[in-house]
Amino acid sequence: MTRGLPKFDDLLAMAEQDPQALERLRSELVENLIAGAQDEILKQRLRGLQFRIDLERERSTSPLSACVRLSQMMHESLLDLRDSLQAPQSLKNRRRATTAIVIELENRQKKR
Repeated sequence: MTRGLPKFDDLLAMAEQDPQALERLRSELVENLIAGAQDEILKQRLRGLQFRIDLERERSTSPLSACVRLSQMMHESLLDLRDSLQAPQSLKNRRRATTAIVIELENRQKKR
């Protein structure tokens, strides 16, 4: 079911009286936006971004903390965009230079 965004006062009342309904509406609107993406690659990227957003919201101790975390994510993304426009080669090189160290963990299961 596709529906638009209710008026602010209705959203406020929903947040106060039925937060689960507000969360269902949020999830539905996000899913509709992702489903409306034109190609599968964009849909995958949007799902990945939404996963990161949901993770930051879960890790937050309060709605204000979640807002600050998401604001930081957006700010970092904006800085990356600025860098890519001003010096595209440096951003490309920085992304290539990213590496990971893989360490082997002990198998903690008892051998039978």
